[in-house]
Formats: sequence, structure tokens, C-alpha cells
Amino acid sequence: MVRFCARCGVEEAQDRPIINGLCPQCYIETKSPIYMPNDIEVVYCPRCYSLKIRGRWIPVSSYEDFMERVSTLITSNIKCRDGNVKILSVKTKLEFEEPKAVVTLTISLAQKAVSVLDYVVRIKWRRSLCPTCFRRAGGTFSAVIQVRFFNYDIRLVNKIKDLVLSREFANDIIEIEDNKWGFDIKVNSPFVAKRIVDVLRRSIKIPSRVVESVGDIRRRRDGKRYGKLYLSLRFINVKQGDYVVYRGRAYTVSVVGEKEVILRDSDGRKVKVKISEFVGGLKR
Repeated sequence: MVRFCARCGVEEAQDRPIINGLCPQCYIETKSPIYMPNDIEVVYCPRCYSLKIRGRWIPVSSYEDFMERVSTLITSNIKCRDGNVKILSVKTKLEFEEPKAVVTLTISLAQKAVSVLDYVVRIKWRRSLCPTCFRRAGGTFSAVIQVRFFNYDIRLVNKIKDLVLSREFANDIIEIEDNKWGFDIKVNSPFVAKRIVDVLRRSIKIPSRVVESVGDIRRRRDGKRYGKLYLSLRFINVKQGDYVVYRGRAYTVSVVGEKEVILRDSDGRKVKVKISEFVGGLKR
């Protein structure tokens, strides 16, 4: 017995099954099984191109990453409203700052037919500085890591800079400022500053010492005091022949080992000191 579409009257065929009394085209038109948003707003930072998604700023690594995340933002709003329908694939065609995107869906209807649907989604591109770039633009920061060295070593300096900039907190860095003793890392969060110090101390296999202080103290409108966190991170990269003051006495470094150093005083007497004790006893 031949079946017909109850809506348009088309006869059932091998590539046009009747589903609940309707042909595939009429089923889609009357049931509207797919929810597709008519428009969507894309908020991005014009400086670093981070995207604001669900209230959070998400950094991107490349143009391709940016466009892929925008595509995901569009397609994440697609919903299937019919148990007989299954989405098989989703493809998005869009260009940066173009006012629309074309979304192509391939769907299965009751496992009897496959249909390809095209939707046009209007895109409102909105520029907004992310918090990090906003602070960078204003030059404001909340914490400073003062990286210093017993012996200034440009290779070590560059190694530490590369390590900092390659990590996940790189976007929190406002500025890296060089000086003759090392360099300062200005960041937008005391929490991030402490994380950076922790990463550096674990990654750089050189004894180090940290001194914490608070400066630039001011008062808020509610009367509470606040200030910038300063973390002085000094790497004790001593070498043979260095002059040091240890526990109030002058020495010359004779030998530097992995676990201890050997110091020599002005009378030629040698003293073995554990690295941890040596770092703690050095004059600042």
C-alpha cells in the first residue's frame, strides 16, 4: 500500500520515507525539531582577542583558535527538540566581523532519512577591553615580583622570562621591567604573583630566598587600608671566588656543591655550610 504525506500529498519513496504521516520536508517544517538562535553577540577584546563567554574571559592562541571558539559559541546554542531527530554533524561558515554566519546541520529523521539544513545566524560583534588589557592600558598593577640575582647572568634572566611568559598566567602580567640587578614582573593579582614565585622556585634549580612586603599603602572609601604586594625573589647563584658576608663575617666562596658550599675566611680557614643554611645566613 502506497503512503502519502498528509500535508503536501507527495508519495512515499525509498529516499523520501513517511514519518508520522509526513514527508521529511513537511516533518521539518511543521515540527521545527531544531532550535537555532536568530542572532548572537560575540564580545572580544580588541587588543588580545580574548573572548567573553558566559561571563569569563577566555584567552586564544591564534586566529584559528579565535574563530573556532566563536563557532563553538554559536553552535552551543543549538538544541534538538524532537526525539525522532538526531544531529549528525554541524558546520559553521563565518568570517571575522562579518554580520552573519551560515550553520549547516546534517540530521537523521527517525533513522529513516537524512536531511541537510542551512540556517543563517546574525552576529553582533562587540569590542570590550578584557580586565588584563584594561589594566595594561592604565598601567595599574596589584603586585610586583622583584627578581634579583647574586650574580647577574643574562642567560638565566632570559630563561626565567621565557618560563614566565610561556605559562598559563602570562595574560596576568602587566609589564616586565628590566634593571641592572634583574627585572620586575608587574601583575594584576597578588595570588598570581605568589603562583609565579612558586613556579620559579620549583623550576629553577638554584637556591633562592623570598622576602614579602606591602607598599604604596592607601585607604579605600570604607576606611580600610590596602597596598601593593612586593615579593623579592633572589637567586643565590654564587660561584667560586665570590665575596660574601655570611652571618656577619666576610668569606670567599671556595667551592659550590649541590648540597653545600665551602667558604674561606681571611685567615685561610675553611667552613662547610649547607645550602639551606647558607641562603638563610647571607647578608641581604
